[in-house]
Amino acid sequence: GALGLLAFDPTGTSLGLAHAGPPSDRYSKGLIAHLRGNPPPQPVFNDINFGGHLILETPETPVFVDDRFEVYGDAFIVEYVEAVSKPEGHADALLSKYGIQSVIIGVEQPMARWLTHQSGWSVEYADPVAVVFVRADAPPADGVESP
Repeated sequence: GALGLLAFDPTGTSLGLAHAGPPSDRYSKGLIAHLRGNPPPQPVFNDINFGGHLILETPETPVFVDDRFEVYGDAFIVEYVEAVSKPEGHADALLSKYGIQSVIIGVEQPMARWLTHQSGWSVEYADPVAVVFVRADAPPADGVESP
């Protein structure tokens, strides 16, 4: 049989069945196809909304974060949220701290707009849902340097 989870709002009212991962209209099949054919240089920073979908569809691409908040701890989640929502003051520090070479992010996120204007980053893939940025000096994903 099918297993579903009931979601409740803060008042305890049922919001209906919930499921893991983003709603189907937020998936990007093109992104998954791109990542399978073009593994991004590691480490990757990803939009938390894509974490579960990436784990399921591209297990060869380790995720930075997913929606299992309890696994990561409050301080890490705050650091993530600040970088994504207020990138002007926070993203550089986070990306440097973790040596991030690729970013997979929702096109509507402030961090996506910010990265578009940062030197040293280029768009490797984009669709109406997701965009992949790669550092200009990132080593190839397979670890082999270009001649």
